[in-house]
Amino acid sequence: MEDSVKEGLICPICHEDQRNVVNLQRHYEEAHSSEDKAGFQALKGFFGKAKRRLLAIGDEKIAPTSGGSPRSSQALADGAAAGAGVDVHFEPQEFGFSRSYLRQFKKIREDHVKRTVIETNTKIIRLEKMLKGIRSGEADTKSDSKKRKVFEQSIVQWAADNSVNTCLFCERNFGMLRRKHHCRLCGKVICNSCSEFISLSFAASLAETAKGASGKAPVGENVDPNPDTDIRTCLACFGLLLRRSSQLHDKYSKSPLVQLYDRMMLAMQEVHNLEPRYLAMAESLIAGEQTHSLSMAQDLKHRLIKQFELIDQASKRILAMVQPAIQQQEQKQQQKAQKGKAKAEANDQVSNVSERHIKLHMQIRAFAGGFLQDHMVTMPSLPDPQKLKMLQAERARRAEEKAQRDREVAQRAMEQRRLELERPTSTPSSAAVSPVPPEEAAAPSVGWQPKVTALVNAADIDQQDPLLLQRDVLRGYIEQARKAKKFDEVQALESSLKDIEAEIARSKKL
Repeated sequence: MEDSVKEGLICPICHEDQRNVVNLQRHYEEAHSSEDKAGFQALKGFFGKAKRRLLAIGDEKIAPTSGGSPRSSQALADGAAAGAGVDVHFEPQEFGFSRSYLRQFKKIREDHVKRTVIETNTKIIRLEKMLKGIRSGEADTKSDSKKRKVFEQSIVQWAADNSVNTCLFCERNFGMLRRKHHCRLCGKVICNSCSEFISLSFAASLAETAKGASGKAPVGENVDPNPDTDIRTCLACFGLLLRRSSQLHDKYSKSPLVQLYDRMMLAMQEVHNLEPRYLAMAESLIAGEQTHSLSMAQDLKHRLIKQFELIDQASKRILAMVQPAIQQQEQKQQQKAQKGKAKAEANDQVSNVSERHIKLHMQIRAFAGGFLQDHMVTMPSLPDPQKLKMLQAERARRAEEKAQRDREVAQRAMEQRRLELERPTSTPSSAAVSPVPPEEAAAPSVGWQPKVTALVNAADIDQQDPLLLQRDVLRGYIEQARKAKKFDEVQALESSLKDIEAEIARSKKL
């Protein structure tokens, strides 16, 4: 047996069959790596060559059926390496043709939602009318069933019995054993198996909650339906009413904490919407402008204060919900200090849960306090009517002084222009002097020079409107400042020019 040949994945040193390559490589690394390093490297090279050979054979088989660019052996090797936990970088693939059906889906969904909402509201309205008749005695089943049938047919028209031979839902034929019944909300003909009864209590709760008359959600189940007194409906109408009941239950079944938090967040959102308008109005009124009225700003301020009060009240109620827990926690801490350590460790789990609950409520209160400090405390106050009149008078006085200074500048410019026109036009010295470039006409040491090109002689200056002349002078100043790249002075001069043009427009209206 010593000369027999073993087949399989045999260890070259201890001749043990390892059954697969992974076990053989792990066995050699753990048991014989320190014995023969050269043999270990040779074995790893052998494994690498065998793997590449196998992958190359697989590449030849896969390439004809790939349908696109054939995968190389390197790509398959990368895949094998990825399976072994090695990072592999694949080539980017082109994104093919795509088409969005979101618009069509939204349209179909919108139509479906509208149709469902309209149908559900119609059923609830009919249900409410039927309840009123039952409560008023107009449809009393105990006294007269025919009277109630006539009343129910007055609310919704019933389908004729002769026109229907099969049930709308199960499509089974009517006969002696399968009688015809009518849905009281849609009037369709159905069998007894495909109908449901709505209890009067469930119907009343659903109708009242749908109108907003009750703050509680309707019961989620149809409790103890009575065929003699309750309302028969088909499966479709019954499903719509159950769906509306579920929606109302989800709407009103929020915990008190979530309801208070939602109310607080809505008030904060309203503050974010109103605050920029109020700040703009307050800044304008404090500056003495007449753009906004004081009454509108005061109304906006009252709305903001109301939202601040809602935020404060909601956060206080959230904190008050855990006040008993805070007191209990303080008592437990005192008991821990008095009792033994083992008893304290037994109550650790309960205390941790209570602490997380308390921490949540306290953080909400702290968040609300920070919001009020950032928005309510820093909110500027509005001036009273008397102070507003003083601010407006002061602004008008400053505007008049500025206009007076501008007129004086324009008057000096006119006088200088008149003197230049009264001088002799031809002098020996002036003929020899070369014209000064516009860039050098306004040296920083001299200042801007008036440049009024529209005037010809002194008579025209006397007839010229001072405001128009001042406007032309300012335009010349602005041109010279731009050429000298004095952009700060350009901005100031343009502001003065706007005031002069506004004064010219107002004088023309007068």
